Amino acid sequence: MNPELKEIKPLKVTKPDIDFVVEDHELNRFVEDVYGLQDYNVACSEEWSNDTEHRVEARKEELAQYYKDKLKDLSTNSYTLSAIMSDLCNRDLIKPGVYLITVCW
Repeated sequence: MNPELKEIKPLKVTKPDIDFVVEDHELNRFVEDVYGLQDYNVACSEEWSNDTEHRVEARKEELAQYYKDKLKDLSTNSYTLSAIMSDLCNRDLIKPGVYLITVCW
């Protein structure tokens, strides 16, 4: 042990602004159930790697027509997670906040 421990600056830490933690496979199941999809995979849709974590905000907001159109056929659209999260929030199916999505397969 360092005898001069009193001279060491304390470790700086920050409190993460995460409200909810969800595993990718649970989000996949929920999106499939809500939108009537089969084989939805958020990691593939967003091009996320294995053993990663991703911060996504869900908030109630009016979606642009572009995203409303994309939500009509999620089976062929990529990069739609922010629109999905806002839509789920707008429909009171999830709470607004910051979600940490963990990816592991």
